[in-house]
Amino acid sequence: MKRAIICEGKTDAILISYFLIKRFGWRHTGRQVLGLPQIDRDNEVRNWYERSDKPGQELVIWGAGGIDEIPVKLGYVTKRIHDAPTPSDRFERIALFFDHNDRSKSGCENLVKTWATENNQLELTENPELG
Repeated sequence: MKRAIICEGKTDAILISYFLIKRFGWRHTGRQVLGLPQIDRDNEVRNWYERSDKPGQELVIWGAGGIDEIPVKLGYVTKRIHDAPTPSDRFERIALFFDHNDRSKSGCENLVKTWATENNQLELTENPELG
């Protein structure tokens, strides 16, 4: 099962990575998966992780390079879901992390709904399991 976490930038990606490594046992693999574009921004990073106790589970944490880039990166991930020839190459779960800033909870929810609608009607769920 492939999972993706898309966040705003490098610092977010590093903090999320540290938490998932320490709390849930994910391990950085350093590998890159074909089908996702090259990193093209200074504040962008993409790292792959796996869990030795759960073979086949892979996770990408993608620091998008700013909030305006999150829907762009989400588009690449959803394209891979639709284009991957085998189910094991598709992302089954996607989590989005971004700063609340001056947005209300409903403002954040509407932003995510807009991004999901722009990216082929993704099914939205709340509070997915992190492990």
